[in-house]
Amino acid sequence: MNMTSLMVVLQTFSKWFYILCETLGVTTICDHGQPIMTMLRSEVKKYQPDPLGNFIERTLAEIEEHKDDPDHVYHGERGHTHLVGTLLDLFLAGNHYFQRSFRKL
Repeated sequence: MNMTSLMVVLQTFSKWFYILCETLGVTTICDHGQPIMTMLRSEVKKYQPDPLGNFIERTLAEIEEHKDDPDHVYHGERGHTHLVGTLLDLFLAGNHYFQRSFRKL
């Protein structure tokens, strides 16, 4: 395991290590993901809630449906954070798969 991989593991599993890195000015995982998160948030704004639409539209419809239920996972900003986080996971998983497949060509 190289130092970069160790830093990623420690930042992922240790809130305090992440806070220490941030305090010391060391680049963290979130610093690298911020441009992608910004792009995903702007893309989500282009969609309208639709319970019969694609994944983003359906999730936006769920967020809209539960806007008055503060205990629901999709209430308010939590719903949008959850949606963007899921899209980031899908984006990174697809990116990793593409890179592995492309190297084999």
